[in-house]
Amino acid sequence: MMTSQLSLSWDISVLSRALWGSVMDSKDTRHVIAVTGDPTIDWAVMLPDHRCPTMEERLNSVATTHWHWGGALGLCQLVQMAVGNKAKVRGQEISKDILDKPSSRDNRFHHSYNIVQFFPLPEKKSEEVERRVRVREFLGFHAQHDGLGPLDQPKVDDNEELSLLLIDDAGFGFGNSENVRKSVFELAGKNDDAWIIVKLGTQVLKGDSALWQEISNSFGHEKRIIPIVTAASLREVGAAISRGLSWERSTQDVLAELNRATSSPHAALRTLAQYKRLVISFGPAGAFLVDRTEGPSRHVLYFHREFTEGTWEKSNDGGMFGYTQALAAAIARSLLKREMKLDRSGDGAGLNEAVSEGVHLGLSAMHAIRELGFHSQPFGESESRRKPGRMEFFNGCMSKKYKAKDQFESVRVPEPRLGSELPTWSILSRFTTADSLETKAVSVALQGRDKLKGVPVAKFNKLITADLHEIEGLRIVQNLIREYIDDRTKTKPRSIAVFGRPGDGKSFAVREVVESLYPDRKGGLTFNVSQFESVASLIAGLHQVRDRALEGEAPLVFWDEFDSNYDGTPLGWLPYFLSPMQDGTFQQGEIVHPVGRAIFVFAGGIFHRYADFMENAIKVKGHSKAGDFASRLQGYLDVVGPNPGPDQHEEEAGWMFHRALLLNHFLNDAGIGKRVNRDNEKELDVDEGVVRAFLGVGEYIHGARSMHAIVDTSRLHRGGKFGRSNLPHKTLLDLHVSGEQFLKIVRAVPPTVG
Repeated sequence: MMTSQLSLSWDISVLSRALWGSVMDSKDTRHVIAVTGDPTIDWAVMLPDHRCPTMEERLNSVATTHWHWGGALGLCQLVQMAVGNKAKVRGQEISKDILDKPSSRDNRFHHSYNIVQFFPLPEKKSEEVERRVRVREFLGFHAQHDGLGPLDQPKVDDNEELSLLLIDDAGFGFGNSENVRKSVFELAGKNDDAWIIVKLGTQVLKGDSALWQEISNSFGHEKRIIPIVTAASLREVGAAISRGLSWERSTQDVLAELNRATSSPHAALRTLAQYKRLVISFGPAGAFLVDRTEGPSRHVLYFHREFTEGTWEKSNDGGMFGYTQALAAAIARSLLKREMKLDRSGDGAGLNEAVSEGVHLGLSAMHAIRELGFHSQPFGESESRRKPGRMEFFNGCMSKKYKAKDQFESVRVPEPRLGSELPTWSILSRFTTADSLETKAVSVALQGRDKLKGVPVAKFNKLITADLHEIEGLRIVQNLIREYIDDRTKTKPRSIAVFGRPGDGKSFAVREVVESLYPDRKGGLTFNVSQFESVASLIAGLHQVRDRALEGEAPLVFWDEFDSNYDGTPLGWLPYFLSPMQDGTFQQGEIVHPVGRAIFVFAGGIFHRYADFMENAIKVKGHSKAGDFASRLQGYLDVVGPNPGPDQHEEEAGWMFHRALLLNHFLNDAGIGKRVNRDNEKELDVDEGVVRAFLGVGEYIHGARSMHAIVDTSRLHRGGKFGRSNLPHKTLLDLHVSGEQFLKIVRAVPPTVG
């Protein structure tokens, strides 16, 4: 190697020693990891804390330029952080003058452009919050494509052993170089048993990489190759994978696409379906390992309990990049660890465990990258001290000790059943017996959602649910509302229907969804259609909606009991909603008024589910315009209450956990005291028989309202215990449940002592 050329890996370790410590003083000289791919420089402008509104004020506001190694160069850096001194890491070779002073005109690199800033912003800052440098805006990307100048590829000496080869192929020109392909194949030929991890960009899946095509054709699919792709990239090439509704649906969508890949018109899906292992990233919220090595049901989902794809990024200030690189680096670390164990003991078992550990670490690293941001040292908290220069990730982001690792769960994913509507399974199905389900539900009622280990939980402000179908419905509604509010070109109302039994919290559910998105919005408008005396009452309500819309904010408008009779006609109000929904107008006399921007929420009072509404509506003489009404809806939600639906069985986990979460909420609001249980855990001080009665009683007559009423009418005091003697009299219980059944369950359990 010429002295004017430095391996990126070596140079980073030397230049960054003060920050990260030595990463290259390896005691194990046998193992070498080579990293190559599309090289990128991420450029950024650091904004001042306060934007300058005038030409003169700009002279007193400091803005600086910075850069960061991205693409394969960033992957090399993350691999070094991950493996420490356990192996030699070889990256593409770059001259030292470029390392010190890169140029945005250098055609040997792709260039991305960004704006960075300290977060939280000054007006949100408190003494307890440490500010972090993150990306405020991703401006764009300049790819060199066929004009990409060559970099010298990683080299492995004859006396060294290549353990892993990592390729970050974004499809922007790297993989189309004949010299690059030759070098990569020479590297791979150093060791037939070396693992090859290939991070594939969207353009590669679209066919813009000769390298990936040759790897797939030359090595075959038995070689130890692990492709890593994002779900977003798969969608770009035609895969029908749902986004952010539920983990069950997303994973079974993936499997369904791979199962029918042989007949797919998309070559990328046909190729990926042939690999024994495939890792699909859903961003910082989860990843899916498709494993076809020993049967069809070894697929594993790794997921965050409270987030799904896309939701975690929206929950914080600022963004970051490097997420998928972190996942690839973490998997490389775990595979290296396994290879070193194999060298020492000859034990080659635990491959799936190694990949699992790598995925968990990778997800944790994504959270660390986002939470820690870029190292703030080059920026300086004070604007006057900021200087242009390189920006780096924190070394600790690849540490297995990072706390986010404990927030992820894993679960086996079965193959979807042919001909069945997806998803065909629920993560809650792990609670297979009534006893285990009820025991788990008791602990959830007493300790909250943290006891729902291994179960996805959705939180929308104060609304918490673990029911798969309700989670999906709420997220659909959330997406519909977000898209409408953010797109001000939409001038007609957005219409959503909500169904549920009285007391199930239909209005509460939608309000909490809106509150989770826009906490500073004004309160909405509510009209009970069943109390309208005439069409004039509806017109008056629409005028109120119009007045609020003219104030500049799309109001949330509830039309309660929209399915009421009008003048003796079933569903008689529906025709009067058609024009406001479709045209965004209503007529008063000869004058047509615009409604303006608004979110219409039609809450059912007669029908408890959308399917019931449609099934019975068509039986009404003249159809009452039900079909026209339904065609104008953009979405609907069936709210899950504390009672099992007609298609649910008592042993199903969804409603039982829904009851437990509701009960926990009501008990906390009542100020019940705490105790320490036999496992030394703090929990609400409630008699177990009382808890089991709340969970096991057959029906709440008025839905969640009845559960709340029983807690509210019990003789309780804040900080005290909720014992069986605190319950209301049977005659009061009978207003809301079968008092006899409720008390029978209470007495069947020995009293809780202590």
